[in-house]
Amino acid sequence: MLVSAVHMLTSATHVPIVAAGLVDRTVQIWNWSVGQRLAEFETVFETGGWRLALAPNGSTCVAASWKKGKRDGVACYDAPTGQTAWHRSDIRRVQGLRFSPAGDHIWCWIEGGPVQQLDSRTGATSAVVKGVQDVIESRYPGHILEVRRTGFLVRGEIDFLVPRLTFALLDAAFSSDSLCLAEASGPVRCLQLGTGVERWRFQSSGGAHVVALSHSQDDHSFYAVQRYMNGGPAALLRLPERTGIAVKMCQLSSSTVCFGNGVVITAKGDIVSLRGGGIVEQIPFPERQYPDPAPTAEEPVLHFAARFGTEKAIRNLIASGSDVDLAADNGCTALHIAATKGRLDVVRVLLELGADPNRKNMAGETAMQAAERACQSEIVGVLTAHTK
Repeated sequence: MLVSAVHMLTSATHVPIVAAGLVDRTVQIWNWSVGQRLAEFETVFETGGWRLALAPNGSTCVAASWKKGKRDGVACYDAPTGQTAWHRSDIRRVQGLRFSPAGDHIWCWIEGGPVQQLDSRTGATSAVVKGVQDVIESRYPGHILEVRRTGFLVRGEIDFLVPRLTFALLDAAFSSDSLCLAEASGPVRCLQLGTGVERWRFQSSGGAHVVALSHSQDDHSFYAVQRYMNGGPAALLRLPERTGIAVKMCQLSSSTVCFGNGVVITAKGDIVSLRGGGIVEQIPFPERQYPDPAPTAEEPVLHFAARFGTEKAIRNLIASGSDVDLAADNGCTALHIAATKGRLDVVRVLLELGADPNRKNMAGETAMQAAERACQSEIVGVLTAHTK
């Protein structure tokens, strides 16, 4: 099956620029308003997590990988030329990167360690925040969200703690007086800033949940990308800030997306307007042959965690009784999924917790063979040592 080669998208907030991370560590920079490719260069980018970020003005791109080293760690590139601005080869186990709204610093989420604040000009660590996994700053001054194991701490004029409902936060978005949270397998909650009072709650039905959020000041609405955990079609929803009554805008060509200024961009290259839900431009992103097995009717929680969750989430699920070798209808285990999706960290923890690397799916593939088909060379090396 011919599918998009794009594994991650991230956009600038002030200009129509988007960065696309490909499986071979290549990053492409595009002007989405005219569908023009501006640059293409090799980076340290590694699939898994959210390891790609674009400065608000589109001038620089930051990428990361799981390991540290000369070809890994965290690095910043000049977006128009691909030249390396700085490289932190000492940082490892990066799960996510996020620019501040002003673009002066980058929040670096490190698995098993405190979040680091990096100076966007030099890459130097300007702060280490212990007990915090991720930080999301509001573009409206005065509020910041700290993702903690115990819950979500909102800091502002009045600090308040929001309890977790599931094992992972998928996205969050601020308005001037509200905060929306989307959790894996859980609802979207809208909270009033200043009081912490829940305004409304939206629960997807039929095995779906929201994986991405954005806010539009133009119509005072949150926009959400809803996907099905079995890999079904994604949809763009509008959630009015005051009521949360969902309106389906359109079906999306991919659930790998990012929000730009007034649009949502898909891995298929569709630029979809938030105003009417129509395609306003098309980016010719590269494609490749990828014979992914057919999705199951209902994806187990452990399998979803293998795609999007953290190492801690995997450990908690298995400690709570989840079968590490549970197979879906297509025979794939969590190890197969993590291997094909480039989740090296998850592959390692699954092996540590007893996952059988010799189990075959309905196509007769072990996890190592599935990783080889998906061009995940580093994971192939790890699994080769465990596969009989």
